[in-house]
Amino acid sequence: MKIQIICQIAVTGALLLAASQVQAQVTPYSDGDLLLNFRDISSTTPPNLTVDEGNINTFLSSVPAGTTETLVSATTLSGAMGAPTSANQVGFSAAAGLSSSATLWMTRVFTAAQATPIGLQTGSTETHKSSELTASTQGQIDTQLFNIGQGYNAGTQVGTLNAATVSSSDPTSYATQTVLTGIMSYHGLESTTTGAGGAIEGVQAAATPATVYEALWELPASATAGSIAGDIYEGYFTFQTDGEVDFTAAGAVPEPSTYVLLALGGMFVIAFRRQIRSLFA
Repeated sequence: MKIQIICQIAVTGALLLAASQVQAQVTPYSDGDLLLNFRDISSTTPPNLTVDEGNINTFLSSVPAGTTETLVSATTLSGAMGAPTSANQVGFSAAAGLSSSATLWMTRVFTAAQATPIGLQTGSTETHKSSELTASTQGQIDTQLFNIGQGYNAGTQVGTLNAATVSSSDPTSYATQTVLTGIMSYHGLESTTTGAGGAIEGVQAAATPATVYEALWELPASATAGSIAGDIYEGYFTFQTDGEVDFTAAGAVPEPSTYVLLALGGMFVIAFRRQIRSLFA
């Protein structure tokens, strides 16, 4: 009888664990979530792939300054859309929107030659401003991002990530919400077309495959049309030729001496705890 009860408890626990894991994979999109969006730019037939990285501020705080984190593997992307090739060109863009403040976070393509995106370089005369828009205009874009998030919720889950494929023809797809409606072209058609003020979407791969770099900017809404809002550089995405996507947070990597001090501090704590234990042994 005891064995039977134990088995029932074990089975129940396993089912609960499995249910929690499934739930973790389909966490609903929330306002302010960072969405990584991929689409086949040559056709509206193939599915889009959307990856929900969770709340944008939580995401940014989880990546230490100056460090790089892999967000999407080449296997995940190729499994959902096929590997990027000259014949299968994949567009990538990342964006988030917070409806309460009409704040947006959007990418801007820049080149590998720019160690620092244009606008942050010393002596640069080109503005890095991506957002010179009213709250009402940015609110429209935020609505489109929320729709993409809802498409993510309704999509087919991919792997163990918060990722889903959505038909490109779906009303909530990235292609429909950004390319066909043009609502985000407010940011995509600015006069500045190079550097960190360039297009919001990078493409992988062109005739000659090359790594794509996209700066992530926080874009507060301006009070009046045409006023400069004061964008904040958060870091950059690296879209590799094989489809992998990494994010490098803005800021300097801690000095080696800092790591040494942290290591010594950790060793001191361990030694102190051992000494305390020996006293009470």
